[in-house]
Amino acid sequence: LADVAKALLHQVPHVGLTIDPIEGRGFEYHTGVGFTLFARTVRGELGRGGRYRAGPEQSEASTGVTLEMDAILPAVPAPPPRKRLFLPVGTPIDVGPRARAEGWITIAGLDPLEAVDETAKRLNCHAIFRGGRIIELEERA
Repeated sequence: LADVAKALLHQVPHVGLTIDPIEGRGFEYHTGVGFTLFARTVRGELGRGGRYRAGPEQSEASTGVTLEMDAILPAVPAPPPRKRLFLPVGTPIDVGPRARAEGWITIAGLDPLEAVDETAKRLNCHAIFRGGRIIELEERA
């Protein structure tokens, strides 16, 4: 349990977790320590878990945890928005993986006759790959 708490605090140090090893509500099937996770910034429990027996004749020692994503997601800051890059038909195949490695979300064009600028704007792209380079839409105004 201490190792789990340490790993969680390493991943989300700002959350301020509380682990309650005494909370037993709903743990009737547990055989050892059960626990409930709480956070200062979240109303209600983040999850619960513990040790129990499973398998045929309950002969297999098991450990599990159930996390309540409806409670966890509001506690974790949203990732910064990623920029979207439009790759028109004919863009060299290596451009997409390179752009994604740099943090872009890539949108591949499918229609060789489409109006590239309008399509990129309609798809909420921030830039277009053109002439061998990434051109920011603002830069092209």
